[in-house]
Amino acid sequence: MGIPPRASAAEISLVLLGCGAFVALSPLRLAWAHPGRTWLAPFLVWALLIALAALAARGERRGRGS
Repeated sequence: MGIPPRASAAEISLVLLGCGAFVALSPLRLAWAHPGRTWLAPFLVWALLIALAALAARGERRGRGS
């Protein structure tokens, strides 16, 4: 029983891509993309996904070099 390997940035980004596709293509998108919401709501959803991908890439770089 050793320490389990950490997920790479590529694996995390792939999971985030799947989550983004799910949010954008499923009926769940109606929660944030309906006419009553502000125009900013879809951009906030995508900004969150981009920020999570950036954090994954940053963690990968930090764990490799130093």
